[in-house]
Amino acid sequence: MKRYAVMGFLWLGWLWIWGYYGIYPSILPLISGDLELTAAESGLILTSLIIGSAVSMLLVGAVNSLMGRRGSLLLGLLLILAGSLAASFTPSYPILLAALLATGWGIGVYFPTAVSLTSDIFPTHRRGISIGLLETAAPLGATIGPIAASIILTLNSGWRMTVLSWSMLSLIVLTGLMMLPTMSGPEAPGRRDLTAFLKPPSTPPPRTLALILAASSLHSAGFTLLFFLPLYWSSNKWVSEAMIPMVFGAVRVAGILGHLGFGYLADRLGAAKTLLIIKTAGTILAAAVAYTGFSPLLIILLLACFPLFDAYYPVLSTLITKLTKQAERSQALGITYALSDTTGALSTTILGHLIDTQGYTTAWLYPITANILSLITTTPLTKHKQKIF
Repeated sequence: MKRYAVMGFLWLGWLWIWGYYGIYPSILPLISGDLELTAAESGLILTSLIIGSAVSMLLVGAVNSLMGRRGSLLLGLLLILAGSLAASFTPSYPILLAALLATGWGIGVYFPTAVSLTSDIFPTHRRGISIGLLETAAPLGATIGPIAASIILTLNSGWRMTVLSWSMLSLIVLTGLMMLPTMSGPEAPGRRDLTAFLKPPSTPPPRTLALILAASSLHSAGFTLLFFLPLYWSSNKWVSEAMIPMVFGAVRVAGILGHLGFGYLADRLGAAKTLLIIKTAGTILAAAVAYTGFSPLLIILLLACFPLFDAYYPVLSTLITKLTKQAERSQALGITYALSDTTGALSTTILGHLIDTQGYTTAWLYPITANILSLITTTPLTKHKQKIF
C-alpha cells in the first residue's frame, strides 16, 4: 500500500504545480494590461517560470543524492510556494520575474524526482501506464487551475488574488509528503559521488541521448503555440478576458485521455513508436489550430491536439527510464528536461517578439516548423534496439 500512498501525494503535487502552467498563460492578458507590457515582455513571464526549472533540473541528481527523494520533493514544493507568494504581493515587473524564477526552481527539482521515484516503485512492464497515470495530474491541473482562476476573476479579485488562492493548496501536498516514511531499500535514490553529476550519464547511448534531446527540445518550442493562444484570442476580441481561462482550461481536460491512452500504448507498442504516432498527428493538428479562428471547429481541434501534446512528455519519460540505470535516472531526466525547458523558455521570448513585429499569422510559422523538426528527429528513435533497465 505504501507505493500507492506515495503515488497519491506525488499526483497531488503534480496537479498543484500544473495548475500554474494553466493559470499563468490564461491570465497573461490581465497581467499584461495591469503592468502595461508588450507581447515580448509578457513572454518573459512564461520564460522566467520555464528557465528556472531548466536550471534546477541540471542539479537535481546532486540534490537527490544529498537530500534523498522525500527531502528533494519537499524542497521543490517549498520553493514553488515561496515564489507564488512573492508573485502574489509584488507590484513590480522585475520582482514578478524573479518570483517566477524561484517557482521554476522548485518545479525543476520536483519533476524528475517524482518521475524517477514512480519508475522505481512500479514494475518495468507497468512503467508506461504508471508514469502516464502520474501525469494525468498535468492536464487536470492545467484544467482546474484556469477554471478556478475564471471563477475568482468573476468576483473582481484580480490576477494576484488568483495566484495567491491557488498557492494555498500546497499545504495539503506538503502535509501529505511530510507524513510519508523515508524511502528505503530499492526505492531509495542511488548514491554517487557528487563529481559524477558533472559528467553525462552513461545511459542511454550518446547518439540516442542526442536524438532524445533534439526531439524533446523542438517539441517544447512547438508547444509554445498553445501558450499564446489566449493572447491571440484576446487580441482579436473573440472572447472576453474573464472567460478565456474557462475556455482554455476546459479544452485541456482532454489531455487526461492522452496520458492514460498513450501510456498504455507505450507499454504495448514501445515508447519510441508511440512517440512517433504522437508527433505525426500532433504536428498536423498544431498547424490546423494556428490558422483556425475561434469557432466550434477550433474547440474540436484543441480537444484532439492537447492529448497529443501533453502525452508526449510522459511517454518520453517512460522511454528514458527504460534506457537508463536507476542511479542515473534522475540525472538523465533532468538533463533532458532542462534543455527542453530552456528551448521552451527561449521560444516564448522569440514567439512574443515575432508576434510584436510580424503579427500572429507569420509568427505561427515558428512553432509549426519546430514541430516538423521534432517529428524528423523522433523518427530515428524507433529504429534503435532499446535495452530496458
